[in-house]
Amino acid sequence: MKGILFSMEAFFSLLAVLVLLEFVMLSQNALALKYESLYAYQLVQDVLEVGEKTGAMQNFAEFTEGNALAGAKAEKQFKEMAEQIDACITISANGKEIKANCNQKNYSFTISEERIIALNRGFERVQVSLKK
Repeated sequence: MKGILFSMEAFFSLLAVLVLLEFVMLSQNALALKYESLYAYQLVQDVLEVGEKTGAMQNFAEFTEGNALAGAKAEKQFKEMAEQIDACITISANGKEIKANCNQKNYSFTISEERIIALNRGFERVQVSLKK
């Protein structure tokens, strides 16, 4: 009888450990999803910041005002950024749009952000979408 009792105690202890491990694994997956959305938000913010510092946003602003040469420069700059982070970047404003590195079909996440840029004629709201 003692042997069976010890076996049952070991079984229930093992069962409790397995339930605890499953709970920890599930909570880690939920935490990973939270971090992925934070990563996506930071990534789109970084794209906007790099665009500001490299002049790509200014070139895009000039493109929205009709300067095709500036549009080609902005497209090249955003394409380089998109290739470095292996993502698709779409930037649009005032009916004009640039898509960079958008040849994949399946992306794990998409995030969009807006920024206001200064143009010669005033200010314009720019929509930036990042797919990775």
